[in-house]
Amino acid sequence: MSSRRFGSQSLLRLLGQWQHTSSRTPLWRQLAQALRLLILDGRLALDTRLPGEREMAAALGVSRTTVASALAQLRDEGYLVSHQGSGSVVVLPESSRKVPTRMQQQTAVDLSTAALAAGPEIHQAYQHALNLMPTHFANTGYDQQGLLALRETIARRYSARGLDTRPDEVMIVNGAVSGFALILRLLTGPGDRVVVDHPTYPLAIAAIEGASCRPVGVTLPASGWDLDGLAATIAQTAPRLAYLMPDFHNPTGRCMDAATREKVADLAAQTRTTLVVDETMVDLWYDAPPPAPLAAFNPQAPVITLGSAGKSFWGGLRLGWIRASSRTIATLVQMRDTLDLGSPLLEQLATGWLMDNGEQFLPARRQMLAARRDFCAAL
Repeated sequence: MSSRRFGSQSLLRLLGQWQHTSSRTPLWRQLAQALRLLILDGRLALDTRLPGEREMAAALGVSRTTVASALAQLRDEGYLVSHQGSGSVVVLPESSRKVPTRMQQQTAVDLSTAALAAGPEIHQAYQHALNLMPTHFANTGYDQQGLLALRETIARRYSARGLDTRPDEVMIVNGAVSGFALILRLLTGPGDRVVVDHPTYPLAIAAIEGASCRPVGVTLPASGWDLDGLAATIAQTAPRLAYLMPDFHNPTGRCMDAATREKVADLAAQTRTTLVVDETMVDLWYDAPPPAPLAAFNPQAPVITLGSAGKSFWGGLRLGWIRASSRTIATLVQMRDTLDLGSPLLEQLATGWLMDNGEQFLPARRQMLAARRDFCAAL
């Protein structure tokens, strides 16, 4: 597969303030460190081809020697592969792709995947799902909108959080990223702009660019969200939609307060800008649950909400959902047959059980995550 070229201006935006003039670290090493971080956190995707040394040096305002030294360091470490005449391509060191041994697991923290292993409740959920499977054998097992019982459960959860929802306003998909890709296919075309936070979830950027759209970043301030910047960006770029993570934002972890949610919803209603709100982290709070869903703050705002079982329960479920108006859901269901014919029944049954019994194990999961966060901070 051919690599995708990354423009020098795009790289410049991602690097941000990478130079620290007060540091004794050589400039080429600072650049290597900054590029390595972009690769490790996924903002520079694998197989991406970087700009040439001359072009990169001009964009960054440094000497070509500085760029060449930084790229050489990353090649030595295994983060780049270079071929004469075709530039440098992003890879991962071979050693990082191997499963760590038990001894390595005791002395190192694997940051390559932000996901947890399955807990004992996953086994229980699948046992329950297997017991229910025979009752579904009389039908085809195909349902592009998703199992009604699971949609009813998800609708009740939204209603309990302050967003009145009916089952026909919910669609089951194969993970939140898959749902986002389907939404992009419905609402955007090649070259359309999509507003995002900067930084944001790397796979959301990949989905936007995979739909041949252009992400437009609104830089996050030291705390909260830049509402003036969001409003100005929407006014200046006329985006097809905006992608936001108000509930424990990835990667900053911040949570949007109720007042900000109301202002964002009002802005969407005034400008008729569709908001895609990613709630995949909504169950994993530490101190207090988040405010009501953003869509609850202004019924006139065009808001589509994404949810997922991956972070709350287990990534191996590969199950998510879309919450939107019944008309939007109906259109998405019609479009879905260009991608797949529905989500696996067994996983839907298991997820329904997990949702019904979540309060038995989610508190312990939150405590475990908080303890791990504190431990990492102490390190």
